[in-house]
Amino acid sequence: RMEYPMDMRTQILNQPPAFFNHGWVPAPPTLQAYREKLDAIPNTPIQNAEVHLPKGTLDFFTDGACWGPRDALTRLATWGVVVATPHITSDFSPIDSGLLPGRYQSVTRAELYAAIQALLFARRQQQPFRIWVDNQFVVRRLRSFLTNVSIEINVNKPNHDLLQQLLEVVQHTKHLCRGVIKVYSHQAQRS
Repeated sequence: RMEYPMDMRTQILNQPPAFFNHGWVPAPPTLQAYREKLDAIPNTPIQNAEVHLPKGTLDFFTDGACWGPRDALTRLATWGVVVATPHITSDFSPIDSGLLPGRYQSVTRAELYAAIQALLFARRQQQPFRIWVDNQFVVRRLRSFLTNVSIEINVNKPNHDLLQQLLEVVQHTKHLCRGVIKVYSHQAQRS
């Protein structure tokens, strides 16, 4: 192990962070402004969707998407919720959609947020529902939260904040839930 004089150690510790290969990584000049914009995205639940809901069991379809998913600095995620409305001219009516609030943007977070928003809407409607989700991680969590009485969310795991929100809203809507269905999407068509 190489020993450096105390003043040299101080100089080294005060240097900007470096990659493992000792290459300096300059931050883009607009990065801070971009992060501030992400932090300013409102976290507002669906208020009053203007949808003529069918009688009986509601079928919610949720989805999340991410632009630039491989670039942690600039990726941007969106979410959406629709309800099946075969009783009117369109098969589906949008409930709400938008940008994922917060600095941490990923498709998994968008999928979780969409499921939370669908359940919050179902809670306000107090109508039986099924939720259709194409993300296996979210499907597993929803099913687990519906069947397990005592679950603790590990705060050291990714997405713990949204998982905690999902757990809480599931606890308030499980009496209305008639099923969590996995939608198989993004599959290649077979001839």
